[in-house]
Amino acid sequence: TAEFQEATFKKRGSFNRARIEESAFFNHATFWGEANFISARIGGNAEFNGAEFKQLATFNSAQIEGAAFFNHAYLFTIAVKFKDDLNKGIISEKLKNIFKTEDYSLSENVMVTKEKDDKWRITDREKIYIVKKEEGKL
Repeated sequence: TAEFQEATFKKRGSFNRARIEESAFFNHATFWGEANFISARIGGNAEFNGAEFKQLATFNSAQIEGAAFFNHAYLFTIAVKFKDDLNKGIISEKLKNIFKTEDYSLSENVMVTKEKDDKWRITDREKIYIVKKEEGKL
């Protein structure tokens, strides 16, 4: 078992090729740099509930024998005023700048799809961002 609950990774968090026999707990952890879980193997569950990924998180070729939980894992929050634009399928320059400030650049081909009330999918090439309204924020 690996316990990193409420941990703060100030720089890059690298778990590349890590072998964890049982479950791994990263609940409410904060990753300020990139989070690298490429080819990691976790023998039980992987829990990231409430985790914050401030930069890119990569899980390519990761093997998780149990379930993976990412409930309430956030990259960043934005003002609810962007809701109207998202409902219209618009990514404004202001919203693009917020993504850029958070180190997530959006291309000119970015698309917005409304999934249900107060939830949208932003697709930019192979990257997908889920935006949802919770507690007065997006």
